[in-house]
Amino acid sequence: MSSTNRILVTGVTSGLGKYIYENIPDCVGMTRENRHYVLKDEYDLIIHCAFSSERGNDITDYFEYIDSNILLTNDLVNTKHKKFVYISSVAVYDEGYSNYKN
Repeated sequence: MSSTNRILVTGVTSGLGKYIYENIPDCVGMTRENRHYVLKDEYDLIIHCAFSSERGNDITDYFEYIDSNILLTNDLVNTKHKKFVYISSVAVYDEGYSNYKN
């Protein structure tokens, strides 16, 4: 593992993940396109910010929804790492109850 691959950030195309990725020098950003390649490495820290924001009746592809929210998280926790942070801002501005906050 090279010294530049110590921190992995997911969800780097928008929102919180993008902000973290753009502000931590030399971190690795994971996207759908590089997922399987990136998960072969080892990391000191994984910051998981990715999710599928579709909810309830808006879900158009259930496999993609499960892959983005459950299978991806499972793949990440099974990747060699020392520390894992799971953080999301998906429901920060929601006023009502959702599966993401109460």
